[in-house]
Amino acid sequence: MNTTPFLIVGGDSRLALGFEKIYPHLVTRLPKNECNILNEKSIRDALKKHQGKYIINCAAITDMNYCEKNPKECFTINIVGPYLLNAICKEFGRKLIHISSDYASVDSNFYGLSKSISEKIIDKNMLVIRTNFYDENTYIIRELLKNRKIEAYNNVFFNPISINQLIKEIVAMKNKHGLVNIFSEKKISFTTFSIAFCAIFNKEKNLIKKVHYKNNNTHIYRPLSSYVKPDITIKIKDDLLSFKNYLHYENN
Repeated sequence: MNTTPFLIVGGDSRLALGFEKIYPHLVTRLPKNECNILNEKSIRDALKKHQGKYIINCAAITDMNYCEKNPKECFTINIVGPYLLNAICKEFGRKLIHISSDYASVDSNFYGLSKSISEKIIDKNMLVIRTNFYDENTYIIRELLKNRKIEAYNNVFFNPISINQLIKEIVAMKNKHGLVNIFSEKKISFTTFSIAFCAIFNKEKNLIKKVHYKNNNTHIYRPLSSYVKPDITIKIKDDLLSFKNYLHYENN
């Protein structure tokens, strides 16, 4: 019987893998074949087998384009799944930590709507983390690390946080309840974020091509700002520096 304090549902997700890298002795990852959030028996069997106090739900469809083309699957996994997980965690006396998205605050497409609804169905004594994180697999970062040119929107704004900082904040806030917003401090454009990344990682700014996003019939509708006022205070420069240290650690 496993007794790590954190069980992560959606155990193959980027966030789950990041948790295991930072806190290998605190985390047990549960991939879909060990805990299927759409199957009540699967959830119950997993909670009987593992005694973790905190259940972190990373299982979701996060590809906005896919969600727009497959709304039924999007709503089933992003809404029905958390509903079942919440009910069974309550039954077992476990603390659910549900990972949501900045798009829940601007539910202008199916993905955002599904995450907004998922927040509302989680019991108030559980914890919902609304966030937007970046890691080494994020498009801007992945390409710039390889010295490849990118296109970055100069009119789309957000306030992302590094995966390593997000994970540390989740662990620190594990006993809180309700909704917590974990983001960096200020609203910035994708272009500004890319420039800040280049400055910290010593990459050439000429790799960045500024482009203008325009909602039209060829694109999924996306809000031009998904900024959420954070419940923590961290500057993007400091966050990028901590992320650089995290990547250095991972590469050595």
